[in-house]
Amino acid sequence: MDNIEVLSNYAAAFIDILGQRDQFRGCGLLPESKDEILTIARRTIEVVRWLQASFQDFYSVLTNRPEALNIPKEHQRELQNLKKTGLKFQRFSDGLLVYQSLLGDPRPEVINGLYGLIATCGNLCLIGLNQGTPIRAGIDVAWGLELNDNELYGCVLAKAYELESEIAKYPRIVVGEHVRTYLSLSMKVPGNDVQSTFTRQMASFCLRLLGKDSDGNIIVDYLGPVFRKYLASTLEATDYRSAYSYIEGQIAHAKVVRNKELQQRYEMLKQYFDTNRSRWHN
Repeated sequence: MDNIEVLSNYAAAFIDILGQRDQFRGCGLLPESKDEILTIARRTIEVVRWLQASFQDFYSVLTNRPEALNIPKEHQRELQNLKKTGLKFQRFSDGLLVYQSLLGDPRPEVINGLYGLIATCGNLCLIGLNQGTPIRAGIDVAWGLELNDNELYGCVLAKAYELESEIAKYPRIVVGEHVRTYLSLSMKVPGNDVQSTFTRQMASFCLRLLGKDSDGNIIVDYLGPVFRKYLASTLEATDYRSAYSYIEGQIAHAKVVRNKELQQRYEMLKQYFDTNRSRWHN
């Protein structure tokens, strides 16, 4: 069957490392002396490798289901078999596309994929700021198809990229309305079996990881109460403070270079951190 006939809805996250393009500003043909170019190449490649490896590392940890699930003890063994996911990866230079097919009815494998997109992007956003490697991302649901293995094409790619490049604007994870709609519908899956119960509870948990930012956009609320309790409980107040210091440094830099747009963006991010300060200073 021609791949173009296998259309379905997909959930996809487009993740971008900020500041990489500035490293290549003014570049051209390879000069006689390669030392400076090698320094830039090594520095930028290290960041790209960090993103790719960190997503895999965070996701492997997050597949240990959150404590928020209320599955009876007698079904815990069966629960271990529900951890599968269909997440796939596609690399774009300094960006990363991670996606999950939504073909068929909502089920554990699909919800696991959405959970992976939401939770891992949130962790990456906070740790990236902590390490001075800011990222931003867009997560959306729309139609798509795979031209080849790990090669997604279609509306979902355009939607996720649009959220990342045009709506997010600064280090945060913006989520499309169709993601929330899909999760809300998944909470209504009928049945009392373990798979149906798991699907409903995971969909509910994913929704609790989302929030509204000050500009009205849906975001991954990675500093919020649910994220803090279940997914970031091992992080310390120092992790928050390191990220906060980086944000303050970017605001100060924007003032020096008189970049009001950049200053306003990081001041909005600072406002988000200020709003959530109390739960990170226990």
